Amino acid sequence: MKILHCADFHVRDKDIDECRKVLSRLCRHAMDEPFDLIVIAGDMTDRNDIKFDSATARMIMETVSYLSMAAPVLVLTGTKFHDGNIPELMQEIRSENSVYVSNRPEQIILGADKEFYQAPVGEKAAADPDEKLLISTMPTPTKQFFDSLDCIEATDQAIGEAMSAIFAQFGETAGRLNLPHVLVGHWQVGGAYVSETQQLVGRDIEISVEQVLSARPSVACLGHIHKAQQIGQHPIFYSGSTYRKDFGELDSKGFYIHEVDETGLVDSEFVELPSRKLIKVSHDYTVKDLDTELGPLAGQYTNDQINGAHIRVEFKVWQDQRDRLDKDQLKQILLNNGAAEAEIQVVTIPRQNVRAAQVLESENLRDKVRARAEIVGDEVPESILQKCDAVEAETRDSIIQKIKRAA
Repeated sequence: MKILHCADFHVRDKDIDECRKVLSRLCRHAMDEPFDLIVIAGDMTDRNDIKFDSATARMIMETVSYLSMAAPVLVLTGTKFHDGNIPELMQEIRSENSVYVSNRPEQIILGADKEFYQAPVGEKAAADPDEKLLISTMPTPTKQFFDSLDCIEATDQAIGEAMSAIFAQFGETAGRLNLPHVLVGHWQVGGAYVSETQQLVGRDIEISVEQVLSARPSVACLGHIHKAQQIGQHPIFYSGSTYRKDFGELDSKGFYIHEVDETGLVDSEFVELPSRKLIKVSHDYTVKDLDTELGPLAGQYTNDQINGAHIRVEFKVWQDQRDRLDKDQLKQILLNNGAAEAEIQVVTIPRQNVRAAQVLESENLRDKVRARAEIVGDEVPESILQKCDAVEAETRDSIIQKIKRAA
C-alpha cells in the first residue's frame, strides 16, 4: 500500500500565490503515480476564523478536491488555533474518492472499495478480504477528550495516562486485524527537532516514542512540527510544512511517500516542493563603524544563495547615523544580485539611552559627571572634576565638621 503523507499547509491569504505554487505541485505529484491513501495530518489553514468565501478557503477546497481524484483522502484536524472550522469546510468539497475528516481519537478501515468504515470493535480475529488498511487517528490532545479538571500538572499526567491507554487499544486492534496500520497524529513526539523559526502555540503535550510504538503502527504520519524528519530509526515521520512562511526558515519543504504492508514499513521517500527561499540577515552598526563597513557591504550579497530568494536585511544603527543608510540603494543592490524581493529594515538606537546607562555604570563621581556632560554636549572644567575627587575623598564625619565650622 502506497501512502502520500503531507501536513501543515498553513494557507493564508497573504501568501496565497506561494501556497498555490506548492500545493499545485503536490496535487500534480499525487496524480503522477498510484496511491492507496492520501493523509493530511493537520493545520491546513493558518487561522481558525477563515471566511468560506476567502482565497484561503477556496484554495483548501480546491486542493483536497484535486487530491481526491488521485486517492481517498484522510484529513486530521490540527490545533484549534489553526484548523477550527476545517470539518465544516470539508463538507463543501466535491470529491472523486472519499474524503474523511477525523477530529477525535478513532480507528477507521479503508476498504477495497476505497471507502472509509469504522473499525470493528470486539474479538474479531482477522480482517475481511475487503479490508485493506487500518487507520488510527489522534488529533492534538486537548482537555475535550478527557475528563480531568485538576491543576495543570495533574492534567498533563492525566492526559498522558489516558493517551497511553488509547495507543495501547490502537495496538490491540492492529494485532487482531493484521492489516497494514497507519497512525495519523498532530502533536509533538519526544526527540523531534523543531525548526528554528517555529513557535509552538500554547502548552504542548509531549508524546513519547514508546507511546507511539505501543500502537503498533506500520508507519506514523504526523503533523505539527514544521521540519520534515524521521524520529530515530522508528517508523515515525513528520512531513513538515509545505512552504516557508517565516524569514530564516531554510530547511527543505515537501511531503513523504510511504509504502507499507502487513509486516510494517517497506520504504519511505521525501519529496521536496519548490518553496521560496526566505533569507534574513542582520547587521549591528552600534558595535562597528558604519562609515567604514558600509562600503564593502554590497559584496556580501553576490553569492548564489540569494538568487531568486526573498531577503530581509535588518540594520541596527545609531539614531544620528540613520541618514547615512540609503535603503533604496541597498535594496537595488540585492535585486541586481538576483534576489526576487528585498526588504530593508532599520532599527535606530538613541545614543542617550546607552550613555545614560554608562552614567549609572560609572564607579566614581568624576566619571559620572563626565558621562552626564557628554549626553548634553557640555565640557566639564578640570576644577569641577577635582572638586568631585575631593568630595569622594571626604568621609561622612569630616564633611559634617566642615559644615559646622562654616555655620
